[in-house]
Order: sequence, then C-alpha cells, then structure tokens
Amino acid sequence: MKEDVELVPVTQEFFRRRQWIDKHLPISHSTMALDVLVLAAHYTFAKEPISSKELFHTLAYSEAGVRKHLRRFVAGGWLKIVKDERDSRVRLIVAEQKLLNAMREYANMLLSSSLPPSLSRQ
Repeated sequence: MKEDVELVPVTQEFFRRRQWIDKHLPISHSTMALDVLVLAAHYTFAKEPISSKELFHTLAYSEAGVRKHLRRFVAGGWLKIVKDERDSRVRLIVAEQKLLNAMREYANMLLSSSLPPSLSRQ
C-alpha cells in the first residue's frame, strides 16, 4: 500500500534511535535494563528519586533480575543507591551524572529527528 511506503522514514528513525541506545547505554540489548535506567533518570530529573521497592513494583520483571541490573549500574557509575533522609530504611535509586548526560544527549538526538514534518506531528 502507498501509505505503508510513507512509513519507511518512521521505521528508519526507530532503528536509528535503537542503535543510539545500544551504543550509548549499558543495556546489553535488554529492555529490563533500559527500563531501569529510564525510570531512574525520570525520577531523578523530577527531583523525586524512586525507592528500590517502588522500582520493583513498577517494573513487570523479576526482583532478582532488576537487582542484578541495579548492581551492575551502580558498579559502572550509572546509578547510586542512597538512604532516604526521612526514613533510613528506604533506599532511593538516583541517576548519576553519567546517565543524566546520556539522557540529555538522547533528548538532543530526538529533537533533531529526521522524520518529515508531516509524520513527526502525528
């Protein structure tokens, strides 16, 4: 169909974005790892770090799998785990500058999208 041909730039852009993610974030092609990083960055940018408990309940993955990625990201300097000042039993997941910088770069890449204007506004 002719309409499907018009979507070729969309699929190309989608693939370009996935390549950027794979190159710049330590996700090893794992959507679980990507979700952990994106949520941590989101809540850090919002100035409301997510607790580890909230992270486990928000993501539809095994707690053991999420913990494995958390340990790897903390060791790699992408995330840190800090005590909540109001309740020392609560552990907060905070994005490190390394991740925040990568997310800013990704935002710039999105803003310079190569989609035709007619498709990027839909």
